[in-house]
Amino acid sequence: MVLMIMGRFVRCFEFRRPLMSLLRKCWPRGPVHQCMPWMPAARRSLVRACIMLAMAVADLRAPVDGLVTASDASEKGGGLCVSMSLTDEGRANLRALQSPSFQSERCLPFRSAGAMPASDNRGPRVFVLSLFDGIGAAMVALSTLPCRIVGFVASEIDKECKRLVRRRWPGVLELGGVQSVDEKVVGSILMSLGFDVDIILIIAGSPCQDLTALLAGRQGLQGSRSRLFFEIPRIIKLCQQLFGPKVWFMVENVDSMTLDSKKEFSTVLGVQPVLIQAHALTPVRRPRLYWCSWPVNAGEGESLVDDGVSKKWHFPEQTQVMQHWEDEGWHHLGKGPLPTFTRALPRQRPPAQPAGLEHASNLAQLRWQQDRYRFQVYQYEDAHLLWREGVWRLPSISERERLMGFSEGYISEAIPPKLSKDAAFNLGCCMIGNTFHVPSIKLLFYELIRHVDKTTPVLTRSELLAKPTPAPAGWTKYPCFVKTQPDDPLVPELVHEVMRQGERAGSDIRLDLGVPFRVKAYPRAGLRTSLFTWRIVHGYTWQHQAHINCLELQALINSMQWRLRKLTGQRKRVLHLVDSQVVASVVAKGRTSSFRLRKGIQRLNSLLVASGIKLSVAFIHSTDNPADIPSRWADRPKKNVSKGVKALRSKRR
Repeated sequence: MVLMIMGRFVRCFEFRRPLMSLLRKCWPRGPVHQCMPWMPAARRSLVRACIMLAMAVADLRAPVDGLVTASDASEKGGGLCVSMSLTDEGRANLRALQSPSFQSERCLPFRSAGAMPASDNRGPRVFVLSLFDGIGAAMVALSTLPCRIVGFVASEIDKECKRLVRRRWPGVLELGGVQSVDEKVVGSILMSLGFDVDIILIIAGSPCQDLTALLAGRQGLQGSRSRLFFEIPRIIKLCQQLFGPKVWFMVENVDSMTLDSKKEFSTVLGVQPVLIQAHALTPVRRPRLYWCSWPVNAGEGESLVDDGVSKKWHFPEQTQVMQHWEDEGWHHLGKGPLPTFTRALPRQRPPAQPAGLEHASNLAQLRWQQDRYRFQVYQYEDAHLLWREGVWRLPSISERERLMGFSEGYISEAIPPKLSKDAAFNLGCCMIGNTFHVPSIKLLFYELIRHVDKTTPVLTRSELLAKPTPAPAGWTKYPCFVKTQPDDPLVPELVHEVMRQGERAGSDIRLDLGVPFRVKAYPRAGLRTSLFTWRIVHGYTWQHQAHINCLELQALINSMQWRLRKLTGQRKRVLHLVDSQVVASVVAKGRTSSFRLRKGIQRLNSLLVASGIKLSVAFIHSTDNPADIPSRWADRPKKNVSKGVKALRSKRR
């Protein structure tokens, strides 16, 4: 009987979730069939729920408040920021959300099975499992092809690469290192799709440090890093046992490895590699071997030459469509392509047996020494540098992005602004040096799609290579602050469109366009705070110490109190941003089992019920939170004024 009564109350409170905290002590404990006395606390909770039943009303006429708030908390203080107007990116996002084609063109590929129409034939459904993912180059290539990406799982251990991928593809599921991927993990992830998948694509580019000819004393596949390659066939076998012929794989590595290593790769994977010279597609050298489990066919004017170890893919000269890749004002005087991009590793002394030193000019060796032996010595030759009025430099991060097939700002705008110019350059070069050449893998993926789906439209090489990546560069922008700005009438419209994507079941708001979003994904997809311009309201210091989740919740309560200081802030639908997934989940559900958060959530719910506010909570990443700045004000060291006070007192005397 108690369970029946509780079920009715839950149904009544479903659209007024702050009232859910009234039912905390009502749920019966122990076996259902066992008769147990009803505790007095449960009776009081039920009486309170009956009294508050009249407040369980959803005001459908409540207007949308265009004032978006963002709160944050540190161990010493909290902060609050409010939105002012929409940025250019925010206006473009609003137009996309309001366009009639948004539901059909952008949402359908990522809906559940029940919402997927049977007649939808815009390419095969692809589930991507990327091992040694790096910066998500495989997703960049697949997103421009005629297919539908229904899921993206990445295995990566580099923190900066993971941070970039989370910002670029918010729906990614992270697995950590490849050693932790077992049958249980693979089965639970792939089975959670909920609908049919045409292609399960496994992509891997195992570490090449022990294989490349650039490393003196290389140990081959017996090295501590490159022997991680053997994790790839293990995971492929697990997936094939679960899904059979739907599993396809592509494994990439350097062409400069020894002949024995090439043969061992081919023997373990069971396929012969394809050799692609990247300079035939963009003016940069990057010879790579690709072991693909699907047949690769050469196009018109192309050829595949089998030398017994690999098939070399030859392209005609007109395939290269990129002509101007230099930054404005800079010129590449060399006639040939640039050398292979590698990681930036500044050193105090040159490495052992550096590649190309015996053929390097004296001027290149001098530049190499001045740049702290950051790259290989041959990269400092005149033909491989950029020039402007007699000044030379190495290719910048933005130039390397273009040559590797990424969109403008994919990497350069995601680098933390707190880093120095030199540290940012080293980080960007390391990311680019460990990733795929996007045009090369785009051609290979296109062959797979055509092999699986015979109705795939035929595209020329120029059409494939000229297509830009769909993800806007604004995904990686940081919050923009302004002091004063007039109210923007478009802000409530964008907030309304964002709220329309909320989940009725109580999870946080679904945000962003064109990304595969999983409700139970970790980490969660976040809203881009670069859609708005921001203003700092205040920063304050905590009077007492508490758990960080309690402080985050208290910062949210403070923001609601600040909003309710005027009567105009009541009876509205409000959007608030937090960077704590715990607080976002607790507030969205309206209840919690944590005794630490219990008082805070009850206080917040009281404010929401009394003011008539319908609160929608959206998660944002900590690096995107504009309130992170005022929340750190309490961490600043106080100035030592004791000496000045003493001097002033002595002067008065």
